[in-house]
Amino acid sequence: MRKAVAQLFDKHGEVTGELVLKAAANPKSPLHPRFEWDDKEAGHKYRLIQAEQLIRSYQIVIGGSRVPQYVYAPVKAAFVRAEAVLTDQSLGRDVLKRMHAEAEALNHRNERMAKLLEPRLREPVEREIKTMRNATKRIGELATAS
Repeated sequence: MRKAVAQLFDKHGEVTGELVLKAAANPKSPLHPRFEWDDKEAGHKYRLIQAEQLIRSYQIVIGGSRVPQYVYAPVKAAFVRAEAVLTDQSLGRDVLKRMHAEAEALNHRNERMAKLLEPRLREPVEREIKTMRNATKRIGELATAS
């Protein structure tokens, strides 16, 4: 699949989702199996994504700060009201664990991207990423504390 995407880049000088999708539409393409071709199923999955984006878009004010009205709680596999996180220690820990995982993923992406920068920019960025790593570590410790 990587080769197929690289070939698209070589042919067009760039690669876009539209180019990949067009190439993948060919059943003989190595990219073809990576996509859902049943339009009914794909449509349903996309509408679920849209529904979750809608849920995440709502905000409320708590303690003078705007916060999400609904927060995804993996332990429930559903969104819960923000107020529930304030009063339910288990949900609070669940949210903290998710924050930690998301921060780890962001740190990892930032570390990879920093390597693309010229040294004059890379070095201070890497120092800031190290600071973020330390904060992320502390969030992880809080998430697992009893």
